[in-house]
Amino acid sequence: MSHFIELEIQKLINELPDLDDVAERLIQTIESSPTHFNEEDITSVAQFLFNAGKNQKLIQFVLRHVGENKFFVPWPFFLEALGRSQIQLGDIEIKSIFEGIQKSKAQAEASRSKSLDSYIPILREWRAHRKYKIQKNYLSKKSALIDELFMLRTEQLIDEEKKVLKRLQLLFPGDKDVAHEISEHQQRHALDILARHSPKPRAIESTHTTVVDLQSELALNLLSAELLTIAKVDPRMAFELAVAAFMLEAYDLAMDVLQYSEQTESAIWLRLELLLHCRHFAELLSELAQVEILLAGDPETFFASTYLRAQALWGLGQKHSAIELLLGVINLRPNYRAASTLLSVWSDQQ
Repeated sequence: MSHFIELEIQKLINELPDLDDVAERLIQTIESSPTHFNEEDITSVAQFLFNAGKNQKLIQFVLRHVGENKFFVPWPFFLEALGRSQIQLGDIEIKSIFEGIQKSKAQAEASRSKSLDSYIPILREWRAHRKYKIQKNYLSKKSALIDELFMLRTEQLIDEEKKVLKRLQLLFPGDKDVAHEISEHQQRHALDILARHSPKPRAIESTHTTVVDLQSELALNLLSAELLTIAKVDPRMAFELAVAAFMLEAYDLAMDVLQYSEQTESAIWLRLELLLHCRHFAELLSELAQVEILLAGDPETFFASTYLRAQALWGLGQKHSAIELLLGVINLRPNYRAASTLLSVWSDQQ
């Protein structure tokens, strides 16, 4: 809703006790103000009238100006108001509405209303086309941003990559591809994060620190206290630091750090992976049951949880059950490479 109309409504509601009077005065205000007789404000007035149940006033307002060249017809609200009113629409009225929609090239906007589908069946076709365009634009925009992300990643422009990831997260919340790219980014730069918060190089005799050096017990002991301190002070970094520890195979440390992280979906799955690597198989099976309920809306939950459950059962010595679970996953999703690879490894161990 436009800021001007929102303020005007608030003022009129404070001045007038009756909603009919508020509606009348609001219409008078916009009709007497050429500056605000524009698409945004007209649509905002129509939205208010519709939400307030003033369908007759909305219809009268539109019909009073529909012949004016500069008048923007708020088609969705107008058609919904017509559908809810007691007005009998004949062939002439339906033809006029249809021609008006076509003349103003408002097929997409008009299709947002379903009230007159029985009178103008083509509205359903327009609606399907509108949904297709929205989906196409969605995928096109996402694809363009991910292409930009890959280019920045290739050129190692980390700060710019973060900005694009934030845009993707803002524009496409909950999108699995975006979530995957965010996770990929976090894992690739986990060691950088760890390095920024590790002790000075003088604490380690080697002049160049390799992954193997960092994995040594001495280095991890030196880092553990600091990582836990950072996680306590800044919980927003806890997940990334836990990922860094995970990549260094410091699974117990990762578990300790992760407890300070926000309980996001990524944090939940990381904890399950850590339980597996820490060989807490019984605890993993118990938490998997809870996670399957919590994330039941995501179809990927079944495959990921079954894959982990099979590994936990194998660790507990229930090899037959573990193999049966993996075979079930592969039957349902033949391209699940992780399951196929693990099954092959297990076959060699039999």
